[in-house]
Parts: sequence; C-alpha cells; structure tokens
Amino acid sequence: MSTDDNLLTTAIVPTNKLREALNLKKAKANSVGNGTPELVACAALDVAIEGTIDSSMRKYLLTRDFAKLQGSLPGAISLYEGMPVVYKGHNLTDLKVTNGSQGIVVRINTKLCSFGYRYATSVLVYFENSPAQLLGLPRGWINIEPARWTVTVSDYHSSNTKGKNNPRFRFKHLQIPLQPAFAVTGHSAQGKTLPRVMFNLTEGGHAAYVAASRATSRHGLFIAHGVTLAHLNKQLDPDLLFEVRRLDALCHNTLIKHGFRKGDLLSVPDPETEAGRNHYPLVLFVNPQKRKRQPTDCATPSTPVKRVLSSERMFPTPTTDTSSPSRTPRKPKSGSNTPRVKAIMSKIKPRTITSVLVPPIKRTDAGKLMCQLKSDSECGTSSVNLDISFSFTVRPVLSDATENASHVFDSPGCLDRLHTVTTQQWIDTTMIRYISNASCLSGSCRSAQLSLVTRPVIVILNLDGSSRIHTEVLENIYIDIAGEPVLFKLAAIILNGSNHFTCNLVEDGVLWHYDGAQQSGSSLRRSTPSITMCISNITRGHRNIDMAVYRSHDPLAA
Repeated sequence: MSTDDNLLTTAIVPTNKLREALNLKKAKANSVGNGTPELVACAALDVAIEGTIDSSMRKYLLTRDFAKLQGSLPGAISLYEGMPVVYKGHNLTDLKVTNGSQGIVVRINTKLCSFGYRYATSVLVYFENSPAQLLGLPRGWINIEPARWTVTVSDYHSSNTKGKNNPRFRFKHLQIPLQPAFAVTGHSAQGKTLPRVMFNLTEGGHAAYVAASRATSRHGLFIAHGVTLAHLNKQLDPDLLFEVRRLDALCHNTLIKHGFRKGDLLSVPDPETEAGRNHYPLVLFVNPQKRKRQPTDCATPSTPVKRVLSSERMFPTPTTDTSSPSRTPRKPKSGSNTPRVKAIMSKIKPRTITSVLVPPIKRTDAGKLMCQLKSDSECGTSSVNLDISFSFTVRPVLSDATENASHVFDSPGCLDRLHTVTTQQWIDTTMIRYISNASCLSGSCRSAQLSLVTRPVIVILNLDGSSRIHTEVLENIYIDIAGEPVLFKLAAIILNGSNHFTCNLVEDGVLWHYDGAQQSGSSLRRSTPSITMCISNITRGHRNIDMAVYRSHDPLAA
C-alpha cells in the first residue's frame, strides 16, 4: 500500500458516515507538508426564498445534517487539485459521465459569500472515459457547476424568532455535486470496476461479494482484516429456517398422503403461532421439597414464584409388566382416558411455565403443550405442594466447548461461530448469576459463575427449534451443586405439534412413546433400544425436540 501506484486505492465501506470521515482524513493527510496541494473547504451557498438568512442561520444550515433527505447536498466539501472525485448527478449523460463516474480535479474556482464563507462557483474535472471536447479545453475536461436543492426548515429557533409559532425558512442550497473518491460505500460501488480497492470482508453476504468483485485483477485487491469462512458464510435468519422446515414438512406429508412415500406424517408448525419465539432454551429447576427462600439463593428471580399442586412422584412406576414388550400399560383406575404422560407432565402447570418466560408465550408450541395438560385430579394421582426453586431465560452467553464451565464467553460473536450446542453447554450457561432480568435483556449486566445450593429433582430445557443454533440433546448432564458435580439422566423428550404433542419417556430403563393423535391416547413401549437412538431417528425425520427433561440420578433426590 505504500507504493505510488497504490496511493489512489479506493476503500469500500458500509456507511456514509464512515465514508465521509475517511475521505476527510485522507484529504487532510495528502495536503500536509511542503509541495502538497492546498486543501480548499468549499461551503454551500444558501439563498433565501422565504424568510431571511443571518449569520447564525447560515452557520446552522452549513452544520446541519440533511443526509436523510432525498436529493440533499452536503454543507461543505474539501477538495484540492489532483484529488480523485466521484460525480453525483444525472445531467452529463450526453458526455458519457453518469452518476458515480470517477474523475480528477483540475482546477477549483471559488468566491467569498457575504458571511465570509468560501464557496465553489465551478470545478474543472478530467474524466478519462468521456469523449467530451469543450472549446479551449483538452479532451475529457468538463466544467462542473453547482447543483441546486430546495429545502424548507421549520425547527430553527433564534433570538429573532422568539414568540413565533413554528417559523418556516425556505431556501436554495447550492453545492458542487462531487465527493472525494478515496472511500465509497458498497451501495454506490455496485456496477463499477476499479483498478485497486481495499475492503473488509468480515461483513459477509452480498456486501463481501460486491467489495471483492470490484477490482479488475487480483493484484488490485487489498483486504483490511483477516477473514474466515465463518465471516463469509453467515447463518441464515431463524425465521427463514423455520419456514423452510415448515415447507419440508408439508412436502413430506403430501408425498405420503398421495402414496409416493411411506412413513409417518410430520407435524406442520403454524407460522401464525410463532410470534415472539425465544431463540434460546428456557431452563427450569424443580425442587420437590417445600422450603423458605434463603439469602444464599442468588439466582432466585425478583418476581414472586407460585406454588402448584402436582403428583407425588415425577415419574411413577409403570402400571404394566416391563419384562413383556408385547403388553401395553393400563389406564388409570379413575376410568378416564387420560394418558400416563399427562399424569407425569401435570407436575408443571401452564401458569408456572408462562410466568417465567421472557417474553411470555401466547400461542407457541410450548404453550399449546402445557395448555393440553390435565389437572392432577383428572390424572387420578395424589398431590403434594411443589416449590419451583428458580427459573429464568438463558441469555446468549455460552460456556466454552469443554467438559467444565471454567471459561464463559460474553461476546455475541461467539454465537456466529457455533453451529451445534449441547444441552450440557446450555446448563453451564444457566449457571450464571445475573444482577437483574432487566439489565440482562439490555445486554448490560455482568456475569459470574454460580453453583446451586439446593438439589433439584427435575431440570427442564425448553428448546426452540427455530433457532439457528442446533441443540444436541445429551443422555447425561452434570450440574454443579454445592461444589460437587451431580449426574442428571435424560428422562423425557417432548415434540410439540401444530395440534397435538408427542413424548418419549424413559422409566426404569424402559422407553415409552406417546402421541396425542395416535393409539387413542395410549402409551406404547418403544422397540428402540436406547433414547439416544430415538433422538437420532427424530433428527433424521426432520423433527425438532422442543423440550428435554432430565431427572436427578441421585436416589436420595428421587
């Protein structure tokens, strides 16, 4: 970049503010020292149409940012003879000079206004590709005159406008339609070819393609920062992935219904019920023992926690002989057709789930699942009081991909580098102490490693299948409780459907399956030898696991 050939390299940047800052800095740097050209600050000339312009009004108009208005012209432009510039106009198309054409400043003609500001009356620019031959000028030399832009200002107030309601000023803004060409935005660079360009590819996507394809040869490419495939191949939008999965499910079901494919129908998610999806798991710790809140419970939320009635045991003993795979479990003695899965899941009420979600779920799949759960009396089971120790939404902070949680990332960029996260990592992330829920949502809170004081029996991870991060459900996880790792085994996986839900339950080494739309609501013993293979089959069938339920392996906590 230090050679003479590369001094006129064009930088491609994402925003106009960055472009203006780089152009001004480069222009000043090229005008410092002996033998360098003089840098001329050309102010705009403002002519009043309605009202009068005084010195304070003149200064206000020059410094105000009109960039958001269509057709606006800058208040000042810094130029020097020999500077590369870009023409911003549409009046010279007959001379083969279009909007975005690059040229070199040859001469600057200026005058002083009545307020002492220097403005440009015309600028002579050389356009290499223009065939223009004006009288008395070499080929390609074109005289650029100021462009006019009319604007009305109603928010200016001074000592002369006190007492007036909404004073209006209408004026003509005259400025040379040129801008320095040291830096251009990616939007304006589209369709151009430049001999030498410098850019940053870390933005990825279409912007990276536009920047890298502007140079005429690879020798004119200069990359400002190191780039990886992760920068170039950005993750797709979660809503787009959700829609693709929905269309895949529709295609699969259509082929099966018309006899072109064999297999089970897939549940098609309803996009209208997915508003406010939470892209990160919700982790619930359930403690079956009644106790008072202790000062050491630093992870307890500030909102009051409701106590609910539930079954005495989270996973009751099967009502059938597990040694015979051909027999199905008996229904509850109450005579109702309530499946065993509902009796198990009735431990957690819909109001308990919805009270801890941020934002609260309305008609999401998880909400539908919990709304279908029957009360304890319908399940024919005894009830005891429960205490939900604490529950909160996992913030996008992931523990390092190691077996321990000694290192925690607090950088949002780490999410872009991860495609698969295990349930162990989500649990490690949950072991973070937050100052407050509000500050965590704003991203301004600090975090510190946390160990549980009370041993929970059940850990529920409410996953979101629409997230761009795939969650791998492990069969075993470990949680640090009172400084010691405690084993939790996978007890159930929930698959939410558009109008029903399915569940795979592990109980005393036996894998049971429940589908609300099949077998009249009865649970069936699965032939799959392990829940790991069951998860693998679900993944291959393009289904998403929406909930993972873990149970403490400690016999004392059962």
